[in-house]
Amino acid sequence: MVTTVMSAVKFCNLSVDTMPDNSDLTLTADGHPHLKRAPGRKKPEDLEDFRLAVKAHLPERHLLDMLKHAHYRIGYTRHFGPPPGHDPKLADDTRRYLMAIFGYGCGLGAKQTAQHTRGIVTPHGMKRINDQHATLKDIPILTEN
Repeated sequence: MVTTVMSAVKFCNLSVDTMPDNSDLTLTADGHPHLKRAPGRKKPEDLEDFRLAVKAHLPERHLLDMLKHAHYRIGYTRHFGPPPGHDPKLADDTRRYLMAIFGYGCGLGAKQTAQHTRGIVTPHGMKRINDQHATLKDIPILTEN
């Protein structure tokens, strides 16, 4: 047992003692290791031409417009709604559902999304939609198979 531990310590010492050969790793005056920043790679010469070509062929898209268009095509917000036995009370529910999908999908959360929607939704309304109107078990395609 002791022999095994000693051989492991010797192996560790050998691998650590190679540090002086590594020019990227240095020790500061107080003995802390410091890893130097690796030099950046040179950008390809035709990178700007590539960016311009992509921009010319791909029109600018906005995420909310894409969500709205997908809803228009397949109507996926039909799976959202209040819990069973409760009457729907949301005015302009589709718009609010799209805002909730956008806000939570982007990781903004209820308060931040509400701050940026100019009064379309409130933080309380966003939280309620997230907690009660849109659950994974209500979306059939997610529970199939």
